[in-house]
Amino acid sequence: MAELVDKGADALSRYDIEVASGGDVERVLWTALYLVGNHVRYFTDKVRECETIPKQQTLFDFGARD
Repeated sequence: MAELVDKGADALSRYDIEVASGGDVERVLWTALYLVGNHVRYFTDKVRECETIPKQQTLFDFGARD
């Protein structure tokens, strides 16, 4: 992500620019930033889920009865 921001179009491959986006450098750069951002958010959420302490359940826990 930082490389895309710092280098811009220089961080993209020839394939990305010519084939995937039809030569529209601005469009392919925006798309790459969007997709990488989604990957970062997705894996950040997954790591957060792993860091939470799971709630311990009992074998016969059918809910509290009053």
